[in-house]
Amino acid sequence: MYRALCDCIFIHDWDKASIKDIKVNPLTKSATVIFALPDPFAESNSNDSVKDIVKFKLIKSKDNTYKIDNMIGGW
Repeated sequence: MYRALCDCIFIHDWDKASIKDIKVNPLTKSATVIFALPDPFAESNSNDSVKDIVKFKLIKSKDNTYKIDNMIGGW
């Protein structure tokens, strides 16, 4: 049985994210990145602590730089 290859998915809080933490799929040279943006006015124990979710596809080029290829439900 074969499993379809897909992008790696990186999910992280905006405040704690680092480009070094993103794992890029070595075959497609891309990763799907999902950031949770905190709501600065929400209480810390509230279920509404996430203000927005930003998703985008990140492409790694041959010179080891990154570019955003496609916004997915983002801004």
